[in-house]
Amino acid sequence: MGAKTHRSVRLTLGVLQVLIMGGVFWIGSIALSLDREFALLRDDVQLIDGRLEQEQAPVRKAIQHHRTKTRDLTERVTGLEMHLARTIAVERILPLLWWISQNSDYEWRAEFGIPEMQVLETKELAQRLFINPVDATPERIASISERIEGIYRFMDRTIYIREGLDLNSIYGKSALLHELVHFLQYETGMHKRVDCRAQLERDAYNLQNKYLAQHEESTVSDAFTITMRSACWDSAWGS
Repeated sequence: MGAKTHRSVRLTLGVLQVLIMGGVFWIGSIALSLDREFALLRDDVQLIDGRLEQEQAPVRKAIQHHRTKTRDLTERVTGLEMHLARTIAVERILPLLWWISQNSDYEWRAEFGIPEMQVLETKELAQRLFINPVDATPERIASISERIEGIYRFMDRTIYIREGLDLNSIYGKSALLHELVHFLQYETGMHKRVDCRAQLERDAYNLQNKYLAQHEESTVSDAFTITMRSACWDSAWGS
């Protein structure tokens, strides 16, 4: 390779080196410019965020205040509804407790208080009848659902009434009275003086029939049926 060729190669390499250095400088300048623009953009975003925060703070405070007032109002309404339900229950229960006291040996005393009362769908009501959930087979539930009007669970001192039962009717009141007899049986200790819970049914049915008869309504069970239902056949369900 001659001297002329070497000079040409060196010249070409020099030009390429200049071009590369120029390109690097140009790219670096663009990158620096972009960094500055991004920095300005970040500042703008932070400024906008700060302004939005200031503008939204009163709105969020108002929303929180509204939620608090709504929650307080809901709690007050719920409390009033519970008080109203309790008042209605007392108005229904007390006259029947007095009637039982006057027509039987089960004397209600003020220290007994009154039981809670809830309305349940028929199937759920039948399930509550069983002390042990294992005993609540579909067949038993179906059989009991056909004739159950209410139950008294001494564990939670609550009377559960079938949904749809008209407690303003004589029959509905007699069904509630039946469960109130069970309530008094537990409060007076009668439940400790029987061989099984089923035996508590005799007085409950007899007093229910007496109440119906006094109001010239048909009785719910005859003597044979009461005897069968108050026999100690099965202790799977409560009274």
